[in-house]
Amino acid sequence: MDQKRDLISIGTLQLRFDVDRSGRVKNLKITENTSNESFANICVQSVLESQLPPIPDDLANTLPTEGLEIEGMNFIIYPN
Repeated sequence: MDQKRDLISIGTLQLRFDVDRSGRVKNLKITENTSNESFANICVQSVLESQLPPIPDDLANTLPTEGLEIEGMNFIIYPN
């Protein structure tokens, strides 16, 4: 087995997703990845496991039915 595949490589990852009224992440998509799959998996998992509070009603009522759109969330890993 090639251990290099398991390492996180230097690069960036960009995500887009919606946050529904209850604070749940929906429709998560990777829009750019210059790193590798391991880094992408860590970033995606961190967003999916986030515990966001519900969107207040006065703000939620101004949003589309799918909720708040987050586009261009960037994760960057630099060399030491």
